Amino acid sequence: MSARHLFINRTLKFVIGIGSLLVSNISLAGASHAYWIAKTHDNLNKIENYQATIEQSQSNSSIPVISQVLFNKPNNFHLTVSQPIELKGIEAGFNNHSILLHNPNKQQALKIDGLKSPTAASKLEQVKSIYWYNQEYYDQVYKPSINIADRLSVGLDFIAKDQKNEILKTSAFVDYHHSLFMQASYSFNSGVSSQFKHTAIEFNQPQVTLPSFKVPKQTNTAYWDFNRASLTDKQVKEKISSAIHWPKDKNDIWGFAQHQFYQQDNAKTAAGYFYNDAFFMIVITRPATQNTELFQGIPLILNDTPVSFSQFPSFSDLVFEFNGIHYTLLSNIHSQSLINMAKEMLSQKKSNESIDLAVES
Repeated sequence: MSARHLFINRTLKFVIGIGSLLVSNISLAGASHAYWIAKTHDNLNKIENYQATIEQSQSNSSIPVISQVLFNKPNNFHLTVSQPIELKGIEAGFNNHSILLHNPNKQQALKIDGLKSPTAASKLEQVKSIYWYNQEYYDQVYKPSINIADRLSVGLDFIAKDQKNEILKTSAFVDYHHSLFMQASYSFNSGVSSQFKHTAIEFNQPQVTLPSFKVPKQTNTAYWDFNRASLTDKQVKEKISSAIHWPKDKNDIWGFAQHQFYQQDNAKTAAGYFYNDAFFMIVITRPATQNTELFQGIPLILNDTPVSFSQFPSFSDLVFEFNGIHYTLLSNIHSQSLINMAKEMLSQKKSNESIDLAVES
């Protein structure tokens, strides 16, 4: 596998790290759920910023990828690949209101503006929801603590209770004071595994400034502005292809109470934004004939369909093609839940009748 197809952005999904540390302490110390939810929330609130170097790899490539990460409270980050040379300059970022994915080597980018900002209450809700998801779907096993990047890190294994889950096992070490994954390896049902490790990290520096979200003028940028007025339900039916499958939140796990839909150029170029104060799900679609893949993530197989899966400090990314439509899913919910939604989309024989991110009871 060439360096160009190496998984180049397998950094920690920050919110998953929150839930993981919580779950471990409950089983070991016997403390109340409420105590560990509050404890982890407090640990995360200690993080004003950090600067880090992360080394990433996956089982089907021997070439490591080195990335530099800047993070500012509450969820703002900027990640840039520095090695290998073939991938240098690839970047991803999030700044509460905007998301950017940019591959300068391909001169392609995805930029989304108009996201809702998290609140103090929503940060606590993120901790609670991820915590309870891990409780329900993963067993936790404690491992001896070690030092990673000169920081004490608690060892934790998360083992799927259902062996049909795509994320079968996460073997992690979590910073004792800040509830942040310092190192983790992931085993997937598709047969691939991935690893990342912080080789250096500094918390709460006097000033950490993130770069602005700008790309060169010649870049082919897919741009969506969710500040604009969204389509009405009638306009959605008239302008957006009925062949597009929207995800379903089974049992209303994440409580997406609001939605917005947009369309550009043609009926298959559309965007759906599903959200509440704590969580979001973004679906971007294009005709599959357009070359829109920015970079290759972890190669998964869901319902016999190749899927590219990536995780960043504040959200996850799933990319696939299905029935002539190219899909990009971006979300800050638990990664296994995101994968489940994509798998459900890929199992549908016909298009959804509802324009909402449907709730199944």
